[in-house]
Amino acid sequence: MAHSHNDFPISGYWGRQKVHHNTNRNKMQYDARYMLKNPATKKVYTNAQILTDLTRRKKEYPGLALLLEPWIAEITSRAQKNPDAEFSLHCSDSTEERALARLKKMRWNELETLAQLLYRPLYERNLKYGDVTVRDFVTYQANTLYAGETPTTRTRLIGSLKNYILPEIGESKLNTLDAGRQKKALETVNKKLSVGKTTRNTIMRAYRGLILAFESSGWTGCSAGLRLVDLLKGPTDPNNAIIRSCRVAHLDDTQRTALFQLLSDSAHLYDLFWIALLYSGMDPADIAGQTYGDIEELTMQDGSCCYTVLISHRVRKLSDRYSTLQATNENFPIYKFRRLVLTPWAGQVLLRRLEQLRGLGFSTDQIREMRLSAEKPGDAIVGPDELAKRLRPLLQQAGIPDISPTRTDKKGRAYRQVIKEDINLLLRDVRHLAKQCGADDVMLHTMFGEQWSDTDEEAYLDLLGDSYAVARWQRLRRWSPLAPTPLSTTGKGCLAGYTHVPARHILQVINSTGHPVTLTLRAPYALSAYWARNEKERNAS
Repeated sequence: MAHSHNDFPISGYWGRQKVHHNTNRNKMQYDARYMLKNPATKKVYTNAQILTDLTRRKKEYPGLALLLEPWIAEITSRAQKNPDAEFSLHCSDSTEERALARLKKMRWNELETLAQLLYRPLYERNLKYGDVTVRDFVTYQANTLYAGETPTTRTRLIGSLKNYILPEIGESKLNTLDAGRQKKALETVNKKLSVGKTTRNTIMRAYRGLILAFESSGWTGCSAGLRLVDLLKGPTDPNNAIIRSCRVAHLDDTQRTALFQLLSDSAHLYDLFWIALLYSGMDPADIAGQTYGDIEELTMQDGSCCYTVLISHRVRKLSDRYSTLQATNENFPIYKFRRLVLTPWAGQVLLRRLEQLRGLGFSTDQIREMRLSAEKPGDAIVGPDELAKRLRPLLQQAGIPDISPTRTDKKGRAYRQVIKEDINLLLRDVRHLAKQCGADDVMLHTMFGEQWSDTDEEAYLDLLGDSYAVARWQRLRRWSPLAPTPLSTTGKGCLAGYTHVPARHILQVINSTGHPVTLTLRAPYALSAYWARNEKERNAS
């Protein structure tokens, strides 16, 4: 549809602006006018047409009656006198520029309010297909956006939305805001930001709330923004290249063996249990957030059990206390919502831990409500800080040293900075072992609840289903610190080692029967098979 150069977009449709040079008065005046176009006729609304549509809106939207009635009362007299005259809002001044400026200042808000009332059915119809701009969406939802926040917080969120977010994506339609477009927009916003952490957090909350408002209105095509919003996080650990270069990538066999030999003592069963959860992919916030009742059991045909946990709760520190976040909370990192699979050896430790709790006289109901990080039912939340404090002496007793890189102060003097190893060392070791067990990128992201990449989305797996849980469990069977006898490849005297050596076998299969046959491969761990029809393909695989 062609538009005049005087037309402008407003509330999902079009308005028109005109300036008339009035020479009939004693003093020359310029009349600037705003008009709205009728979607049905594609022409400017007449008084009669706009009255008819407003009356219809009153019947369609009873909740808007208080807003519609003043307009109906005002336009009724116009429609009776000049039904076919074009409806307009106008202002006059001595020059064209001043007339336009005064018109915008005095009448724009009125025009926008009227346009929202007239074009609401068109907006709702287009919203189903995402065919509305972000700015129009914000305009129509202005009264309900961030409605659950306090007045002060809501004012800050709306300010962040208008000052930082709308300038970048305000003119984009919802159906164009795919992951790539949002990522590019957020990276652009992040480059322009020169604000503190508090303001950044407010902007992130504003963006997350905007995406949730899209979804609550029925448009779910922008959900990628819930995880991409973390791109707005500022630098949290500046000048850390030296520290990272000095950190140990993972435990070596001797250190790992020493740690698990220490934990094998029955007095350390509680510590062995929560560390086993770490080695399954949980982080301390996950462990403190879940309960024993969240653990689910899958029974295999051979009688073995695979234990899984749907990570839907996490804890966070609020001043001097912990708070539990549910997956339905907008502050819950969406990529942390996952189905975690306990390694087979962690499942054995779980059974020992349950026996210990029952032996102490606790009932099944008490245990079910107990947090995984708690030593006994009814304890206060044992969070990441408390778990970190428990780990420090264990690492020291196992002979795992701290690192002490050489740093330089502002005056150029060299000094030794002692950096204490902590839970992050074990998490790096978990990742190392998972890779040794054959974990690919998708499995690693699923284990640790990392931000998803575009590749993961293209090759999406049902990460919450039983089949993929069993597939991960099969791979994680390859390593266990509870292996009865060490393998020669893990070093002499090492308790922690592979229960089955990952190996590459080349089998030559010849079918001499003259008809198709079924080839079955069996192994106590996961298999990845490649067919090679010739020597070149065999070497490539």
